[in-house]
Amino acid sequence: MEPLLEFLDAQHLFSFFLKLFGVTLGLLYLFFAVIMIRQVISMKRTVSVKDGGILLIISYIQVSLATVIVFYALFIL
Repeated sequence: MEPLLEFLDAQHLFSFFLKLFGVTLGLLYLFFAVIMIRQVISMKRTVSVKDGGILLIISYIQVSLATVIVFYALFIL
C-alpha cells in the first residue's frame, strides 16, 4: 500500500501524466509527419510541381523532428 501512496503523491502523478501526454502527442505528431510525406509523394505524381523536391525535403525534416521529439519524450521527460 505504501508504494501506491508514494506514486499517488502530487509530484509523481504530475510527472507521470506529463510523460504520458508528451509521448502520446509525440507519436501523434510522428504519425502526422509520415502521412504528410505520403501526401507530398502523391501530390508530386498527380500535379506537376516545379519544386516538389523541396517539399519532400521539408517533409523529411519534419519526420526527423518528430522522431527527436518522441525520443525526447521517452528518455528525457
